[in-house]
Parts: sequence; C-alpha cells; structure tokens
Amino acid sequence: MPRPGSRAPAPKPSDTPATAPAGTRRTWTRAGRADFVNAAVAYLEQPATSGDDSQRAGEPARATTRATDDGPPELGIRLVATLVGKSPSAPLFHFPDRLSLQAAVAAEGFRRLATHLVAISESSRQHDDTALDTMMTTALGYVDWASDHAALFSVMYTPALAAGVDAIQCGHEEFWDVSTIEPATNAMAIAASLKRRLAFEELFDAKASTMAPIVACVKRARAAGALAQNETNANITFALVAMSDGLAWQRITEQQLTPQHMRQHARRSLGLLLKGIGLTGESHARASTD
Repeated sequence: MPRPGSRAPAPKPSDTPATAPAGTRRTWTRAGRADFVNAAVAYLEQPATSGDDSQRAGEPARATTRATDDGPPELGIRLVATLVGKSPSAPLFHFPDRLSLQAAVAAEGFRRLATHLVAISESSRQHDDTALDTMMTTALGYVDWASDHAALFSVMYTPALAAGVDAIQCGHEEFWDVSTIEPATNAMAIAASLKRRLAFEELFDAKASTMAPIVACVKRARAAGALAQNETNANITFALVAMSDGLAWQRITEQQLTPQHMRQHARRSLGLLLKGIGLTGESHARASTD
C-alpha cells in the first residue's frame, strides 16, 4: 500500500488493454479540456442570483452552500456545453461523466487556492514576519479564499469525489473498471475509463499542491523552535488544515455574523490552536492576544 500523501502508480503500458485507441495517454485529453473547465469555474464564480428577474435566461441558480454527495446538481455536461457554445455531447470527448467533469473543476480550484496560499506565505516571509505570523496569515488566507469562492469551494469538497482520490492513493483499480460496460472491450469504454482516471489524477495532484505552502509554514516554525517537540509536523499540519476547513465552512454558511466578525472569530480560534501546539516566546504571546 502506498504511503499517505502519495498515489499509487498508474498501470504499466503492458497492463493497458490492447484495444485501447491510439493516443490514450495522459496528454490525450488535455487539448480543449481547459475551455470547459474554465467556463465551469467562471460560472461558479458569478455572484449568486436570487429571483427570476436577476437570473440569466436558460441558466439555473448557482449553488452557494455546501455541495450534496453528488455535487451541485446544475454543474453537469449540458451546462458546460451551453456555456462554451458547443453541442450537448461535446464535453463527453473529455469527460465521460459528470463526476469526471467535477473532478477537473475541483482540481482547477485547488490549483488556484495553492497559488493564493503560496503568494500569501511568500509575502509574509518577505516582510520578515515570525513563523507564527506566517502560519496565522496563511491559515486565514485559506479561510478568506474559501469564503470568497464559496461555490467553487463546495465543488472542491464534493463528498463523491473523495472515492476517486482514495482510488488514486490506494491503487483501487476497480474504481476505473469498465467491465460493466457492454462490450467490455469497446474502445470507447476503455477510453472513458482512462479519461476518468486522468481527471482524478489531476485532482489528487492539485489537492496535494494546496498542502505544500502549509507544510512549508509548519517546517519553518519547526526550524525556528516554535513548535512542541512531542508533536510531529504531519499532526500539526493536519490540525491546521482541519481547523481552517471548519472555519471556512462556518464562514460560508453562517448568516448571523458579519464577515468582519467571522474573521475575528477565525483569528482567535487559530490563535488558540497555535498556542496549544506549543508555540513559545514572543510568538506564543502574540497568538494568545491577537
């Protein structure tokens, strides 16, 4: 079994059925995929609509709360085809099903979040912030980004996508099995299986990239001697991400408090967490008072 955080290797070329169409490698479905993914992201990034008067003709109201197990019901093949101005079946060349499309959209969301976190972390370091300041700023940046991109964030954490991510990490090849499709050796069925795997490989890699700047913050704090020695970097990173996720969803769904109050609440909560994992000295004091 692969170690946590790593993904199982893809099948060797010899494991690929002989009937697979030529060119079904990782790069085969790249061309043109971005048009549909970017259109879906742009749709999710639109301001939420309310009422028929503000809703554009032919488009459903966009989801703004946490996704259901199958993701936002309106984000599907037909919608992205309409957004790009193509035939309803055009996206199927790149995405064999709605889940594969949502995996690709989620991957783009994680890449954008990772870029945002890297920029925040680098800016904090350039200003000679302490290790605590950088951890706090990066975690708050995570919460702020999630709140500012609530609909996209909900797709990124669609529960149904987790099974595909687990299949990549653990090597569960049955997730990509096409034996239920008749005939099982049909070239189109095999291509669909490979495209689905590609979408989830991208999602796995993109999700891992989001962790990189947070891991870097924890390592910097460790090097500065600001973390308790009895806690591993992995445990601290997990706690920081888990709290950031929880605060993000609370901020997205909370209707009673203003964004300013929610941000203050997030800062206090993160300060308590950083204090609890053993930050010492000046950083310790700042965590408890911010």
